[in-house]
Amino acid sequence: MDGFPLSLINSDHFITRGISLNATIYGYNKVFTKQNAQALVMTSTGNPVISAWRFGLGRVISITTDNGNTWAREIYDRDNSKIISTTMNFAIGNPGKSDDIMIRDGETGVPLEISISSVNEPDLLFDGKPLQFEKIREEKYRATIILIQKVSMTFPDIQ
Repeated sequence: MDGFPLSLINSDHFITRGISLNATIYGYNKVFTKQNAQALVMTSTGNPVISAWRFGLGRVISITTDNGNTWAREIYDRDNSKIISTTMNFAIGNPGKSDDIMIRDGETGVPLEISISSVNEPDLLFDGKPLQFEKIREEKYRATIILIQKVSMTFPDIQ
């Protein structure tokens, strides 16, 4: 069976940064990369295998080969599997930002503390208004809110 060697197309993306990929796949789903998506890994014939894009405030990834049972065993082996880990971390995490945000469950009418570890002072909105943070120590900020009704909290767009 003829295979399709894989190539990293963009080595500066969170998913591919620091990755070396030496894998051949033996099948893929024939798709096209969305207009606003970044093809990160492609076959030698130009078919996208891993792509990433934004949808609203979220991230979307597409892996267009199988789970390693039939076509893509080499992607999941010890030498290449980091690409799968970084792909999943990109989709579920907050990889480009070092902020650590802690918000516990709260109740209507009861003060709720928001703690953020950040190099810079946080710039967050609560119910459309800027939160007032106090610096409690180096790279640690705190704000208090009181939930009265259904509100929205906005985090800055993360690229």
